[in-house]
Amino acid sequence: MKRVWTVFKESVSEWLTWWWFMLSLFTVPVLGLLTSFVGFTLARLENSERLRETINYGWFTHAYSSHFPYPSTTQFTLGQIVLWFLRKSIALFLVFLVMYYLLGIVPTVNNPDTRHRKLLLRTGAVFFVAHIFLDVIYMTIMQRFDSATLYSNLKVLELTTNFSMDLFTPISIVAFMSIGIISLLVGRGYGGESSVRIVAFRYVIWLSVFAVSIPPTLMRSLESQQFLGGTVTFLSAIQSLYGSS
Repeated sequence: MKRVWTVFKESVSEWLTWWWFMLSLFTVPVLGLLTSFVGFTLARLENSERLRETINYGWFTHAYSSHFPYPSTTQFTLGQIVLWFLRKSIALFLVFLVMYYLLGIVPTVNNPDTRHRKLLLRTGAVFFVAHIFLDVIYMTIMQRFDSATLYSNLKVLELTTNFSMDLFTPISIVAFMSIGIISLLVGRGYGGESSVRIVAFRYVIWLSVFAVSIPPTLMRSLESQQFLGGTVTFLSAIQSLYGSS
């Protein structure tokens, strides 16, 4: 065990010496700061305070990390939906592009590895398209929880939101980083099939966690507690009858 811990510390120390790896950990904040700088510059050039309020650090980080803001007491118009979708797509594209540059191009400048670059390029493209596809599905589902039906569907809303988030997690930037780092460490023995297995394994883990979370979520509902209580009482009565016969 001591040997494993020593090797782990040596590996971490070695990775921390690479500037591109450290920068990749802060891709979203760095892009947010650059966006804020652009917004500030445009605001000064155009003498518009509105530009500074619209294009800033918070706008970028929120556009990248947020999913569609349903449910809401005020349903969004088609124009607002399209604007949100464009912002989310642009922010997501920039993050994957920068991550591909830091983890795919920079580490292989001195020793070109076309296999690694193609792998990360394809993985990033697939992850990006999958994010957009899941966002569309998420929007379509969450639009059903309008203000008229929201209160009566709180548990369904919670389960739906948790399930949707679990669909995004295995194809997140963290997963992209993991694939890139493993590809660099393993070398030519690592290919697209290995990446698919990693994503599939992450889906199994996260969906298993979601399945385990369903009973506690339902049991917090008064109706579910009454149903479970009645079921237990009924089964206890049946067992007592059989036991006395």
